[in-house]
Amino acid sequence: NYSMIDGVRNTTDSINSSDQPKLFLFGGSTMLCEEVPDRLTCASFLQRFINLKENLVRVLNYGASGATTIDRVQMLLQNTKITKGDVVVFYFGDNDSGWIDHRTGKSSEQLVWLPTRVLRALSEIGLETARWLYGEISPHSFRKFSRAAVDHTVDSLISAHDYCQSKGAHMIAVLQPNLYTLQTKSEYEKKLEKRFSQDIKTLVIDAYKQYEAWVKEIQFGVSATHIFNNAEAPVFLDWAHVNARGNEFIAKFIFEELKKRKLISVDEEV
Repeated sequence: NYSMIDGVRNTTDSINSSDQPKLFLFGGSTMLCEEVPDRLTCASFLQRFINLKENLVRVLNYGASGATTIDRVQMLLQNTKITKGDVVVFYFGDNDSGWIDHRTGKSSEQLVWLPTRVLRALSEIGLETARWLYGEISPHSFRKFSRAAVDHTVDSLISAHDYCQSKGAHMIAVLQPNLYTLQTKSEYEKKLEKRFSQDIKTLVIDAYKQYEAWVKEIQFGVSATHIFNNAEAPVFLDWAHVNARGNEFIAKFIFEELKKRKLISVDEEV
């Protein structure tokens, strides 16, 4: 139950009509939702919510595994035909925190200063002095990647917004949640967090401080980092990806944001 057509993940319950307005969802693997069948992706949940409105909108899932926002903006500018009245949503943050270098596609762990990588290797084989030195040095080494990623991502999103406006389309940028933005963690989530690199945590936390401030300043930005706080049951499968329940939460948040901004009009409550 996993299908793609021309690089676009299948969204169930949609009506394929060329004269219907479209809702484009751009993001990385957390928007692609490889972990679930087509009907349980964020896009498919969102499509079913929107189907309650009078004039149907077709939801298109342009999520791609490993894609940064910079990559998805290029997809928007070069290969996507948006028209007046369409809506574009960028679901961003996780892959835009500096742990993926958008120029090379390599992880920051491969690009940091060589002595830092040597200290990491020595700490992993149990040398306490190396572990201490790595803990002191690595945050400074990695933050330059998170801050560069934020600068480039923000510039890219502003370009995307200007492009959408020139086409008569609308755009919102949604800052996505992850395990490191979760304020209340279950025992499962605490154990899950320990499975992943402290360097990724450093990058994400540093980048998100800047992203949170930015989305508050701009009219087309909104933060969804809080939506899983106090959830009845865990949704995270790793530090970024969520299960079907999580996809439904995200879709509902985007749906409510679209309603609030009057980018869709609904006849009844979901």
